[in-house]
Amino acid sequence: MKLLREQAFTTVDGLTGRALLVQNFTENSYQSWFAEVVWIAHEGRLFRCGAFAMNNRHVDILTWARTFRIMTHGMRESLRVKRLRVVTTRAGETIEQLSERTDNTWDPT
Repeated sequence: MKLLREQAFTTVDGLTGRALLVQNFTENSYQSWFAEVVWIAHEGRLFRCGAFAMNNRHVDILTWARTFRIMTHGMRESLRVKRLRVVTTRAGETIEQLSERTDNTWDPT
């Protein structure tokens, strides 16, 4: 394995980050791979993103990492989480009652 690049960078909001790009060479070039990992520190947290590519099809994730920004209040408010939550029905409970109890937005009618 060979370290191709170690780089510090700054994101859109001035956050500092660090990136590593490594490549693993094999005798068969079709089995060679690249891996890039980016770390960005913000408010006591460390955000990590990685990319992996085979067959010399490396994509520079620093292009993405440099766009990393702190979400505004408006951005956070506009997010709509879609998650499947598994719940157990109660004895004799109708689908309408289950929907009401679980604050489900699905309309069974």
